[in-house]
Amino acid sequence: MNRLAMCGALALAICVGREGPAQPVPSLDEEFRGAWVTRFEYPRETKEETQERIAEMMATLKEHNFNAVFFQVRGQMDVAYPSPYEPWSAQFDWTDPGWDPFAYAIEQAREHGLEFHAYINTHTIRREEPPEQTEPQHRYNLHGPDSEDPWVLHDADGNPVEYTDGYVWLSPGHPDGEAWTRRAIDHIVANYDVDGLHFDRIRTPGGDYSYDPKAVARFHGDGNPDAEEWGDFMRNQITRQLRRIYGAAMLRNPEIKVSAAPFGIAKRVPGGYQGTGVEAHYQWKQDIFGWMEQGVLDFIVPMIYWDIGSAHPFEVLLGDFLDHSYGRHVVAGLITSRDYIEQIYESRRQEAPGHVIFRYGSADFDLFIEGPYQHPVPLPGMPWKDDPDTAIVAGTVTCQAGEPVLDVRINREGDNFNYLTGADGFYTILNIPAGTYTISAHKSGAGHGAAEETVTLEAGDVRRLDLQLAPRRAVGN
Repeated sequence: MNRLAMCGALALAICVGREGPAQPVPSLDEEFRGAWVTRFEYPRETKEETQERIAEMMATLKEHNFNAVFFQVRGQMDVAYPSPYEPWSAQFDWTDPGWDPFAYAIEQAREHGLEFHAYINTHTIRREEPPEQTEPQHRYNLHGPDSEDPWVLHDADGNPVEYTDGYVWLSPGHPDGEAWTRRAIDHIVANYDVDGLHFDRIRTPGGDYSYDPKAVARFHGDGNPDAEEWGDFMRNQITRQLRRIYGAAMLRNPEIKVSAAPFGIAKRVPGGYQGTGVEAHYQWKQDIFGWMEQGVLDFIVPMIYWDIGSAHPFEVLLGDFLDHSYGRHVVAGLITSRDYIEQIYESRRQEAPGHVIFRYGSADFDLFIEGPYQHPVPLPGMPWKDDPDTAIVAGTVTCQAGEPVLDVRINREGDNFNYLTGADGFYTILNIPAGTYTISAHKSGAGHGAAEETVTLEAGDVRRLDLQLAPRRAVGN
């Protein structure tokens, strides 16, 4: 059904609904049925109790015909698994428990036939205050507001922000913070057999951040090659980070699905949502529609935590996301304090690929098995991953001395977009049609220069291409 016809059918359903509840649509042949499990829900006093809790969660989801789980393993630069980079979280008393809850959760998910998505906070650096010494040392202790090199958000006056909206937040514009987060995520992909990476807190906590010295310098320099205004520049920091995360993950495993949970109102659009709610595009620096258009995610799970027919209508907001999906998946994020069962049916009426429930511990699972999840179904396919028609190029740019270079401008022949390297020199170019192209790199300033190489790509290729800058006169010699 096309979107116009669907809207007409939906209007009829809403009209009929005034006389009584709308009739449930039948279950789809395939559907994403997930639940968020937060880092607070599974740890217990002992290893045995925690394992019992994790096993119970996976069994419950399977018994009630869910097919995916989003299991949180990273909160604020602390984790629920042994990491060479980040310490154990407060939920494990900042101490190695002697076993790996992450690995055990994957094992249980596999045993119960659930797709496993590692649920990760990307832009929070502290919630609970860590001890002065952790193993490894917590980034907050090294790069918090009082450090010599703070990675945290700064306000409009250039002052570090200690604590807001429940967290101390990471500046999206600080290149070392971005590279660190990506390194932590890459460690997960390299060491754990996950089906997906799922990002939360991938935003700022407000509109007028982050005027930290490194972000401001990049805004006025090579980090802003298109001379964007401040708001667009900050939004683009998150989008560029997602692109590099996606490329790094695909180099290791092209089958991994990458997703994020943005706020449930993207922005007001013609013919769509016209309410007074906060718009993520401006307040949270989330270019959600741009993420989909640029293909830096495989799907989004927008947190549409309002009722059908309310001042921020669930059905209208979901329609806005679906209208701006650009061929990727929109999986509706539902909260259990609303009428989530009726919202599942509404999602089906609009032909959304599925839904995720927040959160496991507050759901009434009998409602699923008695209603929309009476029968198991497979997960929906993703054509751009199952049978890709484009390629990916990613790699690292170094200077003549072999050191990585930040904010090198990367260009692909036939594409006028300016890609940039991170602090570790890493870059990614997505959605490249099959063909032969020159990939070029340029960085002004002493000791830098340019590089270029020609590559021939086939559909589905994920090609690593490392480049070394050389003085301009040497390029092509």
